[in-house]
Amino acid sequence: MLLTFRGAQIWAAPELEDPGDGVLTPAGRDTFARSLLELRDSALALDTIDVYICAATDELTLVESDLPVISTPRFLRETAGAQLLFV
Repeated sequence: MLLTFRGAQIWAAPELEDPGDGVLTPAGRDTFARSLLELRDSALALDTIDVYICAATDELTLVESDLPVISTPRFLRETAGAQLLFV
């Protein structure tokens, strides 16, 4: 899994009640936060899923993460032939 820019910001957010763009209803915010927390916890708990932060995101934004950093071209080379899941 490769996290880039806004996705990395949301992933790393300690408070997930509002994705920051103000387009979700209050009920939608709760559902979004709950779903993202479950996705994040599940992905990090599985040995078969590697989660990386995009090198450009790491360099160009203020997102702080303990995740390993990888460039998008390298990520694409290393995962060539893998099934793509876009979240």
